[in-house]
Amino acid sequence: ASRADSLHHQGGAGRSDTPGRDILGARVAAANLTSGKELHGALLQRAMRQQPQQKSKERIGRQMKRALSQGRFRMALILNCLWMFSFYIACPFNSSYQVKELGLSYTFIMVVNFLANMVRVSITPRIGRRADQIGMAKMLKYVLVFYLLGYVFMICARPGGSLVFYLLSALTTAVSWSFISIGLLGIQLEFLDSDRRTIQYTILSVISGVLGFAVS
Repeated sequence: ASRADSLHHQGGAGRSDTPGRDILGARVAAANLTSGKELHGALLQRAMRQQPQQKSKERIGRQMKRALSQGRFRMALILNCLWMFSFYIACPFNSSYQVKELGLSYTFIMVVNFLANMVRVSITPRIGRRADQIGMAKMLKYVLVFYLLGYVFMICARPGGSLVFYLLSALTTAVSWSFISIGLLGIQLEFLDSDRRTIQYTILSVISGVLGFAVS
């Protein structure tokens, strides 16, 4: 959280007087602190500062219609909806499986998650630098494969058996979360209009968020 706060304050020096942009960036940062996405608020603000955005007096319905008529926006929306749909189907069952089927204690799960988060934090800068070299889209494909392996290892973990597969699942999942959130956000922002990025990102988040809530 302190890292996110420091990045947020560093970006504040060159801020324009557009309050909606700051509010959105802060809201995204606060909403994602518990999911390994603490850099998103600063990332979003930095992307939005690259090109000035003009205030629009159009109604939200017209803005939504305009956004949905654009192919690039629909691609970003489909990407986010697919992620939300799959994530909110698999994630709740994964957690209950660890407790009810594998019979793991909450203390053990918390210790493993803590160590996995330490791994994630330690490798995130290196993953980010590597993504700058090979491209964000390619790195996102790699970490999504690691995320898939995490679920494969979890499937192989059997009640009363060895914990090796469970630990491998925690490790591969930690590696994947070092870039999944940043990569998804960065690619989505690339598909949005630079002059309407705030409102389009809000529309995208609302639609995909409602889908995720309905699925869960």
